Amino acid sequence: MEKLFFRKIELWCVALLLLVGLVATLFFGAIVKDEVESRTAQNRPATFGRLGDRAYRLASIPETVGRILTETNPLEADDYQRFGTQSGWTRYADTDLVSGYLLLARIDGDVGKAVVELVGLSDLSVRHRWNADPAILFAGASRAYKGTDYSQWEPDRFRVMHPFLNSDGSLTLHGQQSPLVSMDACGRRTMISEDLHVHHSLNRDADGNFWAPTQIEAKDGEPPHRYENDGLAKFAADGTLAFARAIPDLLADHDLTHLVFPGYSFQRSIVHLNDIQPVLADGPYWRKGDVFVSLRRQSMILLYRPSTDEILWMKQGPWVAQHDVDILDDHRIGVFDNHVTDRGAGIEIEGQSDIVVYDFATDTVSRPFTAALGRAGLAAKSNGLFDMTESGHLIVEEDTSGRILLIGPDQTLLADFINRGAGQKVFRMGWSRYISQADGDAALAALAAQGPCD
Repeated sequence: MEKLFFRKIELWCVALLLLVGLVATLFFGAIVKDEVESRTAQNRPATFGRLGDRAYRLASIPETVGRILTETNPLEADDYQRFGTQSGWTRYADTDLVSGYLLLARIDGDVGKAVVELVGLSDLSVRHRWNADPAILFAGASRAYKGTDYSQWEPDRFRVMHPFLNSDGSLTLHGQQSPLVSMDACGRRTMISEDLHVHHSLNRDADGNFWAPTQIEAKDGEPPHRYENDGLAKFAADGTLAFARAIPDLLADHDLTHLVFPGYSFQRSIVHLNDIQPVLADGPYWRKGDVFVSLRRQSMILLYRPSTDEILWMKQGPWVAQHDVDILDDHRIGVFDNHVTDRGAGIEIEGQSDIVVYDFATDTVSRPFTAALGRAGLAAKSNGLFDMTESGHLIVEEDTSGRILLIGPDQTLLADFINRGAGQKVFRMGWSRYISQADGDAALAALAAQGPCD
């Protein structure tokens, strides 16, 4: 071994190696430079194809490692110090009259992984628990999708996003940038759709199709997008992609490009699509098959008809950087208003986060829960959603602070949940969902009939 490491080497060999190394470095740099320019310049195709993509990924390793070493745990909540040492559910008043269930999606800090729990709202007890393992859910899935941060598929970074409870007790879900998948009660994958990677919300329409935001990649031969090309995606129950429409293209085709690319303020997240809410029944202002769409960057809600590619209605504000739009009845919608602005000193909440109700019949807005949410100190700089129960109760998730609020029709805070785990840290939620009494009962009956997992 000593002879191997200390043997004499001809000077010309060293010079040749240095020359080859220099040429290889320059060639590698040229490939990476070309790939970067193709990703950032309009109408600039990549020269080296897959080789350029691989070189770009290789050159990004130091940046990725640095981010991992310096960033905080992305599964931990922030701004939770205001909750003191409170942990789990705390009941402040009787909850016997609250109907239905909460499909609680969260990071279990005790095990450091994503879980989903079906919680009975009348007694706040866990009736069933699903463990979501991304290694199982995404086993064999392609990792060639350029818009995806694949580190979010690792168990210590994975979040279940807005899971949907099926009548047989299985869940349909996705991560934050992942294929759409379904899994049974034992965590085994039963469906995967790899056509597009999806993010944020997941909702089912009246025909059993699932709608989720996605990022649509450039096709072969087209220049790569310089921005996050958010779009609408509809999947059949078996995962077959049934419809996709890029939001920037949709707005451009309706002469609304100025809403996407305003002068002097370009950002990669040009629309930040975060919710698609399907219309389930005809009404005086919409029809079954229409969808409400939330665009955070524009502080805008759209009513869109996919069957005719029409934008039927749109409104910017008074909500600001909102998440979540829900249909309340045949003439009203509710919007989770984060109400955050950046006046040059970073993102701040002006006043409080709130729920804004828009009435199509009167063209007016109201804020019926401001007092209750103000007393609870609702402060969601990002994410967040709400649901109304059959019994008229309000459920609010403050994802980034790891909190759930349960508020009565009289605006009384009945209970809240703080997702505190190991080491007294509080962890993030994953967009929980209200489940009606009938749907929850049916799913529990199906789960009981299946018996325990192997």
